[in-house]
Amino acid sequence: MPDSRRIIVSMMQLTRIALVFTAISNAWMVILFSRGATADAFAESIADLPPVWALALAAGVAAGMYVFGMTLNDLLDARRDKLFAPNRPLPSGRLTVTTAIVLSVGSLLGAMICSVPLGRMSTMLCLGCAMLVLFYDAAGKYIPAAGLVLLGLIRGTHMMIFNPELAFGWPVWLTMTHVIAISAVCYVLERKRPRLTALGMAGVVAGWGFWSMVLIGVMAWREGLTLNIPGLWLGPAITTLGFAALWMWRIKPIKDSRLAGRALMKLGLCWLIVHDAGWLAAAGLWWQALLVSALLLPAWGSMALIRWMNETLEQPGQFLSDSNPTAQRGELPPRR
Repeated sequence: MPDSRRIIVSMMQLTRIALVFTAISNAWMVILFSRGATADAFAESIADLPPVWALALAAGVAAGMYVFGMTLNDLLDARRDKLFAPNRPLPSGRLTVTTAIVLSVGSLLGAMICSVPLGRMSTMLCLGCAMLVLFYDAAGKYIPAAGLVLLGLIRGTHMMIFNPELAFGWPVWLTMTHVIAISAVCYVLERKRPRLTALGMAGVVAGWGFWSMVLIGVMAWREGLTLNIPGLWLGPAITTLGFAALWMWRIKPIKDSRLAGRALMKLGLCWLIVHDAGWLAAAGLWWQALLVSALLLPAWGSMALIRWMNETLEQPGQFLSDSNPTAQRGELPPRR
C-alpha cells in the first residue's frame, strides 16, 4: 500500500483524531450556552468576537490541546511501548520521534495562538491546562488516585478556557464527573497497573469531592448556582440515563473485562458530545444543539475510517485498543 496511506492512518492513530471532536464539543457548548442561555459575562475580547470566529478559535484551541496531550503521551511512553505495544506508530517506526515532537509542540503553539484573541485569562487557562496535561503524562498517570482525578480536572479546566467568567458551571461539573467516573471504571475493568486499590478509589472519590466543592464555591460566589430556565436539568438527566442504558445493553454483556473497558471508554468519551447537546436542547437552543450533535458524525466516521484503513493495510488496529490511559480516556485528554 502507498506510504502516504500508512502515514495518514498512523497520524490519525497518534493523535486519536476521533476524540478531538469531543474536546471541540465541550468548547462549543460553553460558548453557545453562555451566549444563548445565561447572563454570564464574557471577557470583553470574547464578547466582541463574531460567533463564527469565536467557534473557529475555540475549535483551534480544543484540537491543539488534545493533539498536544496525545502525542506527548506517546513520546514519553516510546521506550515502554517498544516492549509492550510495538505496533503503535512510534515504536513500529511508521512515524518518527521527530515528527511526533514537531506535531506536539506545533499543536500546543497553535492552541496558544488561537487562545490569544479570546483574552488574557483564556490564554492563562490554556497554559494552565497544558501544564496539567504535562504533569499527567509525565507522572500523574502512574498514580491512579491522582491520575484519574486529573483527567476530569483537565477537561473542566479546558472548558473554562472558552468563558473564564462562566457562572453556571454545572455543565463543567457534569463533564468532569463523567470523565472521572468512566476512567475509574475502565481502569478497573482493564486491570491496569498499578492496581487501583480500595484506598486509591477513596482517593479518587475524595479528589472528585474536593474539586466539586471548589467549582460549587465559585458558582455560589458568582451567583450562578441556578438558572431560571424551566426543565433545564431534564436534558442532562435524559442523557445520563441514556448512557446508563447503553452501558447495560451494549457493554455489560461483554464477557472479556478488558474489551468491555475499551468499549466503555470509547462510548463514554463520545457521549460527552451527547451531554453537551442535551444541555443546549434543554435550554431551548435547538440549532446549537444540532450543531454540537453533528460532531458525532466525524467522531464515529474517523473511528470507522481508521478501522477500514487498518484492515486495508493489514496492520493491527491500535486506535482506542491499546493500554494507553490517555488514549482511552482522552482527556487532555484519554493508564487510560
